[in-house]
Amino acid sequence: MCIRERDGNVETLNDESIREIFDRTFGFLSTSNIRPISLPAKDAAFHQVMNYYRQNQEEIKRVIETEVDVSVEKENYILAGKVDVLMGGDGKLEILDFKTSPKPIDSPELIKSYERQLCTYAHILEKRYGKRPDRLLLYWTSEEKKENALMEFPYHPDLVDDAGKVFDDVVCKIQSKNFEISIPPERHICAECDIKHLCIRDGIIQKIE
Repeated sequence: MCIRERDGNVETLNDESIREIFDRTFGFLSTSNIRPISLPAKDAAFHQVMNYYRQNQEEIKRVIETEVDVSVEKENYILAGKVDVLMGGDGKLEILDFKTSPKPIDSPELIKSYERQLCTYAHILEKRYGKRPDRLLLYWTSEEKKENALMEFPYHPDLVDDAGKVFDDVVCKIQSKNFEISIPPERHICAECDIKHLCIRDGIIQKIE
């Protein structure tokens, strides 16, 4: 979501140049092993990109790196992920993670899972850079207004241990081939899933029109 020119100069960005970068990226993804994206979905994605750009130009100037690989080696597996955006400035280090859905309402467990994820990323990056991230941010790009889209979390090291236990439990279930779904995801997540027909067949979710 955070678009920068190849030379890193954000001052030259405008609606036309962002459209060009977006279309070039979309074309690249279309030739990759990515599920085809409909034109309405493409238009919605571009709207989110432009909406973020128009409301966050100062933040874009502070971008250090995007798509930052993070990983931690566990006893039986390697946990790998990507930080969408790493920002800096004034001696600060900030993690920004994008979510393309609207900000969930009455979903405390989902928010807590994202908070654990961000704290895990912060823990890994603290070891890498020798500096603890000052802010952990989520940005819900489907929200029109920045004040509704942006969420900030403090870094709680104890949540790193909690996240580790959650990941250990998930890996244990995968290794034991336990794929039972006790609580289905939110409807919009199922609608985008490539294997939703399996859950419909098993009666876990209803047919999605």
